[in-house]
Amino acid sequence: MQTAQHGNGSTVLFYLSEAIGAKVVGPSDERLGNLRDVIVQVGGEPFPRVKALVVAVGGIATPVFVPWDSVASIDARIVRLLTTRIDLHPFERREGEVLVAGDVLDRQIVDVAGRRVVRVNDAQLRSKERRVGK
Repeated sequence: MQTAQHGNGSTVLFYLSEAIGAKVVGPSDERLGNLRDVIVQVGGEPFPRVKALVVAVGGIATPVFVPWDSVASIDARIVRLLTTRIDLHPFERREGEVLVAGDVLDRQIVDVAGRRVVRVNDAQLRSKERRVGK
């Protein structure tokens, strides 16, 4: 995990394989569950933005959808949410959503720039510190 300081906050770089299983906590550090996957929306961007997280919540058989707007910070060890309120309905994939761990990691994809088939071993994520209330 790497951290870089910029004028308006810090940026954390980490690998998804390190973050899978990370604790998900609320604003007062109460444990809510564990990170299962990261959802991106496929579109025209070369580096798609994270849309939501898939979180395993204790006592519920299927993981739940946590929108990115609910995330205060994320790194390889912990996901901090802005709220303890989570929609406990089971996660259902929507059109155009890609589960990075489930759909991409350890799969062969076509590298169009290099015109070859490559295996995806990991995905590097970048998280910018949010300045809530500023």
